[in-house]
Amino acid sequence: MKNNLVRAVLLIGSLAIAWMVSACSALPTTSAQSAPNAAPTAIATATPVANTTPDARANAQPNARGNGAQPGKGGKQNEALARLGVEIGAVNQISADSLAIKTRADAQTFALNSNTLYVLPGKAAAQARDFKTGDRVLVKKSDDAANTALLVLQMPANFSPDSLMLAQVDSVASGSLALKTKAGSQTLTTNANTVVVELTAQQAKLGTLSDLTSGVVVIALGSSKDANATA
Repeated sequence: MKNNLVRAVLLIGSLAIAWMVSACSALPTTSAQSAPNAAPTAIATATPVANTTPDARANAQPNARGNGAQPGKGGKQNEALARLGVEIGAVNQISADSLAIKTRADAQTFALNSNTLYVLPGKAAAQARDFKTGDRVLVKKSDDAANTALLVLQMPANFSPDSLMLAQVDSVASGSLALKTKAGSQTLTTNANTVVVELTAQQAKLGTLSDLTSGVVVIALGSSKDANATA
């Protein structure tokens, strides 16, 4: 990563997405799918992935018109995102019960319901109405034919291709998270604003930093001019 701000950590199923989201002021709560004040996001799972050291860089990037981003077609990192049921793109249309996004490859439509978790930096208890056309989002969809969005997460305005990194948790300590990639190691700083969200096959809910365990694979979105970043 070439920038120096990390925003959130997402762990999904047997893989994980660690997303550093600096300055996120609020996230959904576990009960109402709305967020506590002042908190970036993270998603966690109890299932670690063994013997996996993903590529250090993602191929996702916005297109020239700013219509969103999607991982490229090749590479282990893109395959991992696809296995996770993750899509990245720009909002074309959003209502109380549906979301349409434009990725670099095609258009995708998802069902929205009362269980959908919305994460919008600076907005407590975010709802579908808080997103607008053109917003770049990450969507985690359900594993069934309903194609329901379990998570809709607004991406940072300064998102760039080198902001994404696949990594594996090496160790966890108070205030820090050590990651391994093919390119080397990365240490992330965690603090009171780091929020963890646990994703099951059909639900997104808040977790804790203790859900981040050695061996878990994560996707980190953030920035770092050196070996350290803040989650």
